[in-house]
Amino acid sequence: MPTSKGRIAQPQRTDLILLCPSAYETDSIYKYDYKEYKRLLIHEMVHMFHEHLSVDMENIARWFSEGLAVYLSEQYKYEDEFNKPVIDGIASNKIPKISDIIDDVMLSYDWGWTLVKYINDTYGFDTVLNIMRNCGSSDVIGFIKEDKVNFEEKWRLWLFNLSIKSK
Repeated sequence: MPTSKGRIAQPQRTDLILLCPSAYETDSIYKYDYKEYKRLLIHEMVHMFHEHLSVDMENIARWFSEGLAVYLSEQYKYEDEFNKPVIDGIASNKIPKISDIIDDVMLSYDWGWTLVKYINDTYGFDTVLNIMRNCGSSDVIGFIKEDKVNFEEKWRLWLFNLSIKSK
């Protein structure tokens, strides 16, 4: 069982510890939903595969790791927890700087998937895979040989064309 009621999945090396759906009512702060649970499983498996494939998982940027899991599990398409901060930020023109996303754990979950999706849409999935396998540093943008200022400007413009809807 995960160590906290706020946690329903916990990867541990080659194992994935999950809260049993029937235990949600007593052992979790969340309400069980089959589709969300399925996406959660994919999210956590992405972390496990990433760790297996990565040259140095400990040093990869949190925004990339969490963004990759949210993006590939498609949680951002269906769960307000992941899409509402982005929708609201775009609507109010309050988009965080990438440096803020790097420094803030919650922003890594909220906005990291947009950076991964931008990389996928702009450079292709082969670039995403290359980062997964070969980037052993927190400087993902430098790894893909992009100027940080230019990358951020293009990402911000791209965000305004992003089509997502909250539930």
